[in-house]
Amino acid sequence: MRHHRIIPKLLAGLFIALIMGGALFLFTSPDKEKPYVIYIPKIVDNSNEFWATLLAGANMAAREYNANLSVMAADSETNFQQQNEIIEKAIRMKPDVIAISPNSFEENTETLKKVKESGIPLVYIDSITDDPLADTVVATDNVEMGTQLGACIKNKLPKDAHIVIMGHVKNSSTALEREKGIRIGLGSDEALIEEVLFCESSFQKAYTMTKELMERKPETNVLVGLNEYASTGVAQAIKDLGLKDQVKVYGTDSSTEQIRKLEEGINQAIVIQNPFNMGYLGIMQAIQLAQGKEIQKNIPVESQLITKSNMYSVEKQKLLFPFIGKQATQDIVFE
Repeated sequence: MRHHRIIPKLLAGLFIALIMGGALFLFTSPDKEKPYVIYIPKIVDNSNEFWATLLAGANMAAREYNANLSVMAADSETNFQQQNEIIEKAIRMKPDVIAISPNSFEENTETLKKVKESGIPLVYIDSITDDPLADTVVATDNVEMGTQLGACIKNKLPKDAHIVIMGHVKNSSTALEREKGIRIGLGSDEALIEEVLFCESSFQKAYTMTKELMERKPETNVLVGLNEYASTGVAQAIKDLGLKDQVKVYGTDSSTEQIRKLEEGINQAIVIQNPFNMGYLGIMQAIQLAQGKEIQKNIPVESQLITKSNMYSVEKQKLLFPFIGKQATQDIVFE
């Protein structure tokens, strides 16, 4: 399986090799004869396979539907102020459509209202805001995603369970909805959740915070990560502390490291999304909006629970190791 594991890392490196710090970049110069879409993800990060794969799907849709795609991102998932500045810059660029993955459930809302006021169609990809401004939303059902994980945790709870959740960005819609789903899945055992921490979508912070947690609350025996950064940081800390047999770890998303930790028995289960489909469908919807076509108001993207016992099935392998190919990346121009 090692040759499969290399694929996500190669994709991430290929996408971001020329980008340092997740600032601003463009795929192509606008061609006025083609629909022009600006996409604003939460971040561009060469270490994050979720976003690299989502961008591969977005670019594939732009190529197949003959559109110009520009991508601009803040320097971190927590920097909603910078994302707001990018939204205003995007409005001034007058694209046919703006697509965005909002960094904050509340703090991006007022700026995004300016998109609607300017008459530019708006697409939400992956996450949403507290005001349903978008013409269409393409995202995982994050409550269902959390519910699947919560039900799995409930079925494997150790005696005298002490649960701590490691979230990514406080007040982001994905963190709020996944936590809600976990609580639903746990049912009456929700009361066993003792703390919810936030690592600001930083692997290093999740890693350090987990080590500190185990020092001050050594009784903690169930840890749950709510995104790739949180999940990998928690799992690596538990491995380095030698607590594999004492602490059950559950994660979200399917980075190479998380899959390895699942094989090693550190992760008990992970719930994975389909970021390639999310990016592809999101930009496809944006292009159809630009062309004046009818679109669906909401397009849900599947998520699946992966455990060590089912991870080797053909169906799960396709989700864990999507083959994207050179055609998804060969025409990208960074500026």
